[in-house]
Amino acid sequence: ADGDEVVVDDGVYLEKNIVIAKAVTVRSRTPYGATIYGSASYGDSIFIVRAACRIEGFMLRNGHAAVEQRGSPDVRWEASDLAIFDCLAAVAINDAEANVGSAAVRRVAVFGRSTSTGFSTNDAGHLEVSDCLVVGCDMAFQGYDHLSFKVRDALVLDCGQPFNESASHRPVPPATSRIDRGEGVRALDASALRDARRLREIEDFLETSLYPAGPDAGSSGPAGPVRAVAALVRGLILEAGGAKAGAARGFAAA
Repeated sequence: ADGDEVVVDDGVYLEKNIVIAKAVTVRSRTPYGATIYGSASYGDSIFIVRAACRIEGFMLRNGHAAVEQRGSPDVRWEASDLAIFDCLAAVAINDAEANVGSAAVRRVAVFGRSTSTGFSTNDAGHLEVSDCLVVGCDMAFQGYDHLSFKVRDALVLDCGQPFNESASHRPVPPATSRIDRGEGVRALDASALRDARRLREIEDFLETSLYPAGPDAGSSGPAGPVRAVAALVRGLILEAGGAKAGAARGFAAA
């Protein structure tokens, strides 16, 4: 029922097209403790959003889309603290006909491939993205026919197109394909990962934006499971830059 909380036990799950049709919170019992493998078949998503829900704390892998709002009433939903790997689309709002559907997304790490898109709109209302990382995608942020698409405090690494504002068709105002870039948005290529100063900037982003210290973390950074995911992310970033020894240390720490 609306207002309920659905808590998913730690573990590995094989699921697809999980429809959220109530205004509930769906979260992993332990942050990043539940991993869901999806289906790469066209049109399959791990989560399909159709209500003003919250999605928190999952690792999502190998879906055609990880989280997609489609076939939905005009509601606003939220997602935070997700790690998304090898999905064709990580987070998408995709209505068939109108500017319907909105989301606020925070602290999401996306690791894609040469055909992947990080965050996208296609006939959407509003999308707000903050404190997010996108690595190795074709397009980090792709926008078409939305009312607004705002990005701030985001780091894009080694993506073919950090921002793609579709020009294939001109939306009818007030709709637009423009993506507004706020403070703290950076796009770097793989060569930057061999620069010590840039690596320090990336580390600062991980520590202050993507994986900030929680209330129970003391002075040593994020709490245990979050720290493990942060170490995995560090390893993957270093691997993308060709620093195999540093990547191995990150993987070992994870």
